[in-house]
Amino acid sequence: MSAPKEGYVTVMAVVGRFQMNLTAYWKAALQQNADEMRKFFHKDAFINWHNTNEHFTVEEFIRANCEYPGSWNGEIERIEQCHDLYITVTHVFATDKTSSFHVTSFIRCEAGFITSIDEYWGDDGSAPQWRMEQNIGTSIHPAWQNPWTKIDLSDYENHMKWESVMQLQAMNEMMKEQFRVYPVHTIMILGIAGGNGLEHTPSSINKIYGVDINPAYLAQCAKRYTHLESVLECVCTDLTSENITLPYADIVVANLLIEYIGYRCFQTVIAKVDPLYVSCIIQSNTDDNFVSDSPYLHVFDNLHAIHHPMQETELIIAMKESGYALITKKEQPLPNGKKLVQLDFKK
Repeated sequence: MSAPKEGYVTVMAVVGRFQMNLTAYWKAALQQNADEMRKFFHKDAFINWHNTNEHFTVEEFIRANCEYPGSWNGEIERIEQCHDLYITVTHVFATDKTSSFHVTSFIRCEAGFITSIDEYWGDDGSAPQWRMEQNIGTSIHPAWQNPWTKIDLSDYENHMKWESVMQLQAMNEMMKEQFRVYPVHTIMILGIAGGNGLEHTPSSINKIYGVDINPAYLAQCAKRYTHLESVLECVCTDLTSENITLPYADIVVANLLIEYIGYRCFQTVIAKVDPLYVSCIIQSNTDDNFVSDSPYLHVFDNLHAIHHPMQETELIIAMKESGYALITKKEQPLPNGKKLVQLDFKK
């Protein structure tokens, strides 16, 4: 786990005449620094993780923390004190943005050392689909929303079809084959946006799951394709959330989607859907600018926070790890020198 954010306010716990730097403790925990963590604990301290019904000695806890896979970051969002008990709420997240948690810690101290911790961990994620569909509640921290929820569909599509970009037109043509080349009856389209390409849906398809994080995109998609009402089911969800559930589909189509969730998250999504086929389109860039130039360029400025560089070989390796073999590769040049690369896999 990596260090907390710079500019992070130092939180000092004062117990009698003793002090404990809770910020330094969390920094050590997030960095998975066993030696530093050990300095904060009384030798007979214990730690309970209530969500998983686990009780640890100090050494067991340090091992569980420091051997946990991945690289991590975090920040204390709230702290309360009641005599020798400190309650912290900490946002803990993977540096590759694939996981995010909030942990509430009840930390009891004595003579400047931690004697016990009772912790409650919760996965971060989107609101359940039924509440999003009924527009119940609002976001606590709108600024933390996925940037795709703030990009207007018309801006996105106008950019994508701009004469020097032409991605909307190119993917529309490529989706004809994605829909028709394999003997499938159910399709899941990840990042469906406004439904580009759905006009090519063959009569053999009896179910299309259109998945997107932006409910406004899905509403417009459903409005555009009313003739597919009995076939199209829109699913509003955050694919980076670990607690999502997704239905089975014969084929998963992911066009210009994986770069915004990462290989690892995509592997998780594929494992949940368990399709026979996976068809992906990624963009091969000529420079570091993954968003092509257009009058709408700055609409996408915040996407840098969630963008993952894509490499064909790494995607092929990730899919092989998930039990899928490459069966087709095609390339579509774009006017600006970039190209779309279609990679199809079969289990």
